Amino acid sequence: RLEIRLQTLRTQSSGSDSVKKALNDPNKLELDIALVRAKGRAEAVVAEGWAACIPAAVRDEAELGPTFDALCGLHRSLRKAQILSQSIHESYVEDAVLSMLANDVPMQWLCNICLASSRVTYFAFGVLGRLSACPLERYRKLIRNPAVSSCADGEQAFDLAINVVLSMLQEVSGEFPSYKRGKPLPEVLAMLDAYSAQMQSVQTSAFKEEPFA
Repeated sequence: RLEIRLQTLRTQSSGSDSVKKALNDPNKLELDIALVRAKGRAEAVVAEGWAACIPAAVRDEAELGPTFDALCGLHRSLRKAQILSQSIHESYVEDAVLSMLANDVPMQWLCNICLASSRVTYFAFGVLGRLSACPLERYRKLIRNPAVSSCADGEQAFDLAINVVLSMLQEVSGEFPSYKRGKPLPEVLAMLDAYSAQMQSVQTSAFKEEPFA
């Protein structure tokens, strides 16, 4: 049904970019996620290889232990927040073909997820920007702050939300899409909202002395 409709629209618009984008969005989103995961694993292996050659005392002094894992987790959460909000906006807002043709699309949920992801992106940029701009001793103090390191645990919420959006994009005409058999959508949204509030709290408390960077 979707392909027939899209083919009709493509014929009418002589292959418009919006229809091509609607066709390619699911694969592009899945590829972006796979690239983030692959790049993260590759960088982790390289980092572990270099760290293994360094004495333990030097590793701790250089913040290559748990604090480095927390920093990587923050970067992954930032990238996934960008992928999630961009994919929702391009697939359901900027180009409304899928939202018109799909069965029972939860647009309110998608808009709320897009908003929560955008908020996380903003706060994560603020946190990571301040960390990179502050002096070394201040960085060590901040990255060891439990409130900052705990923000690295928000990646699971993005994985759940991304999987839901992927299933929506891949099963446009399904009678009972697979996302309805997973974790309830309100719970996924609540997890992202909680993570967004956590990132905002860290930015306003732990980094109140540093300007936005």
